[in-house]
Amino acid sequence: MIRVLSVLTLLVAFGLSTFAQQKQKAGEVQVSLVLGNISMFKQDLSYVMPKYSNTDKTIGIGLAGTNSQSYDPGLYLNFNDLGGSSLLNIAGVQGKYFLSDNLDINLMFAMDLRSTPKKDYIEGNSDIKDMVIQSSKYIEGRLSNNWMANIGTNYYFNTSSARISFYAGVQAGFQMGRVQTMTPYTGSNLDDDDQALYIPSKKAGQVWCATGSIIGGAECNLTQGLVLGLEFAPFTYQYSMLEVYPTGMNVYQANHHSFRFFASPNLKLGFRF
Repeated sequence: MIRVLSVLTLLVAFGLSTFAQQKQKAGEVQVSLVLGNISMFKQDLSYVMPKYSNTDKTIGIGLAGTNSQSYDPGLYLNFNDLGGSSLLNIAGVQGKYFLSDNLDINLMFAMDLRSTPKKDYIEGNSDIKDMVIQSSKYIEGRLSNNWMANIGTNYYFNTSSARISFYAGVQAGFQMGRVQTMTPYTGSNLDDDDQALYIPSKKAGQVWCATGSIIGGAECNLTQGLVLGLEFAPFTYQYSMLEVYPTGMNVYQANHHSFRFFASPNLKLGFRF
């Protein structure tokens, strides 16, 4: 944190010691690194994976919970909270195009894609004590993707300063997190006792949400083509849907509504040309 503030202080000092670019103009493009709170779902999406049991009555298709009740879906949707990420975190890249001197249209995108190939279990042999062949453990295959995209527009207010700009606007967003696993050959699909547990070879689940926000912020022209900005959301509405995909059964769905005020603070380092 101290290093980040030191770098920002040096940038401001450098900008104040040089000439500043005039305010935004129609036809200009601005590309910004967005630092701070990231709005994507957490990478661990295991809570949307189906669980199976032929003997345990407390395990059923749905979210984690107690006995026959699932937990509130909102417990899993605590991303993007105030102060949830460090300024060292890159939340995404945003592009702006200025339709006029006071109006822009902007896009933002971020994605996290991870893949682990499956590895089958290889059986060993210990019949000959002096020539034991060790078995090889299996690895469950996993494919997960987590992405978000926003589109919005801002209106820039006229101010007496050539360096400082204040703006307000609206933003719509969509994001999705999905995880899918594949169980390889494990040596046996049955328990050793008579109460057998069947484990399907594939499992999947996902969570997605749509958001609408009111946006406010300020930008400072440090020097020609270099812009430092601070942005937050005075109000955000979010509709979320958690979906569990059990093999051979209907999809289990649980939705959630949330209203957030004065959240999603972000610092932006932009390049305008």
